[in-house]
Amino acid sequence: TKNMIFVGRFDQNKGALRALIAFHQFNKTNPDWTLTIVGNGVLKDKLENFILSNKLENCIKIVGHIASGPKLWNFFDKSDVLCVPSYTEGVPRVIVESFARCVPVMATSVGSVPFMFPEDTVFLKNNSIEEIEKGIKWCYKNKDKLKFKGKHGLSLVDSFVIKNNIDFVNKIFIKL
Repeated sequence: TKNMIFVGRFDQNKGALRALIAFHQFNKTNPDWTLTIVGNGVLKDKLENFILSNKLENCIKIVGHIASGPKLWNFFDKSDVLCVPSYTEGVPRVIVESFARCVPVMATSVGSVPFMFPEDTVFLKNNSIEEIEKGIKWCYKNKDKLKFKGKHGLSLVDSFVIKNNIDFVNKIFIKL
C-alpha cells in the first residue's frame, strides 16, 4: 500500500478538500493507495461528510491536529508523498519536515515553495482538482524518481534548520 499525506489547516487556502477530491478520483483506479489527512479547521465537517458519503473510510483517514514532533514524524515515515496544494504559502515548515523524513513533496508553485527544493518538489501547474490528480498519477507512475527526490531533498534540509542559520549569522558577526 502506498500512502499520500496532507498536513495543514482545513481551509480553502490550504486545499485539503481539493486534495481529498483529487485523491478520490485517482483512487477509483488505484485502490492500493491511502490518504492520511493531518490537521483541523473550518472544513473538517465537509471533509468527513465527503469521506462518509463516498464510502472512503477504508482508504482515507482524518487523524486531527498533531504538533510537530515524533508523533507527526511517525505519520511522515508511513507516507510516500506529501501533498501541499495551497493557493498561497510563505515558507512552509511542513515541506522541510517532510523532506527531513525522506518524504518527497508534491506542491503548487506559490510563495517560497519553488525556491526551497526546486529540483526535488513535484510541482503542480495550478491547484485545481484535475492538476492535483495529475500530480498524484505522476507520483504513482514514477516511484523511483519520487524516492530519489525524497532522498535528495533530505540532503538539503540542513539549510532550513534555524540553528544552522543562527550559527552562520554569528560567524559573520564574529568576523566583523
